[in-house]
Amino acid sequence: MVIALQVVGIVAAGMAVAGALARVTLPVAWSCGLVLNAMTTSVGKVVHNDVLTLIALIPLLPAPTSGAWSVDSLLRRRRGGAGATAPPRSIGYGWPVRTAMVAVALAYFFIGLNKVVYSGPVWVTGDNLRFVLYAASDAHNAPDAAALFVADHPLVAHVVAATALLIELTFPLVLFRPVLRWLYVPGAVALHAGILLTLHLDYWPWAATVVVLFVDWPALLDRVRGLGEDYARGRLSTRSAPA
Repeated sequence: MVIALQVVGIVAAGMAVAGALARVTLPVAWSCGLVLNAMTTSVGKVVHNDVLTLIALIPLLPAPTSGAWSVDSLLRRRRGGAGATAPPRSIGYGWPVRTAMVAVALAYFFIGLNKVVYSGPVWVTGDNLRFVLYAASDAHNAPDAAALFVADHPLVAHVVAATALLIELTFPLVLFRPVLRWLYVPGAVALHAGILLTLHLDYWPWAATVVVLFVDWPALLDRVRGLGEDYARGRLSTRSAPA
């Protein structure tokens, strides 16, 4: 049963990413992921490696997600007839992504708020993080140099704890100030990279979810195209210049 869920989920996820029968394959992939994640959590330890991704996908389940740049749209164009052309630009395509961004931002906020409610300033000023890092290092056969470096330097540990808490509590600011994405996206990636480096807890789905949702991909694509056009014009002008 577990293997069947994994196979079906992986195949459905791949098809959904490619935009093949996305209105069906995305809910199927999400359902398989939900069941598999719940199975790992049901043993008594909360496993939330994939939770943020599952939450962010909820608004996309009922949304049209394969109108362009997808296998579905390619097949429609080849068949011709209704729906053969790309759908017009519409604000209706923005609400699933915007809703997912709100969900992710609030997830980080409530994680930070939980620290404040149950630990207060001591989470930053105390030795909680140092003890966690020492315990993580002791759990391995060989000492963990990265974890011990932070734990052995109290000031560094306090700065790391304060930075992590600040990123979590203020993450919703990106919803109101898009320019802050250039600060919070690298901050979130660095946060999860640090957790992987010191605690060996793999939260790459969280970092990937933040990157996919909060990077302004159309603006980035336009920027790359503009640089390419500037480069091409520069090469052309150089070739046409008199010797």
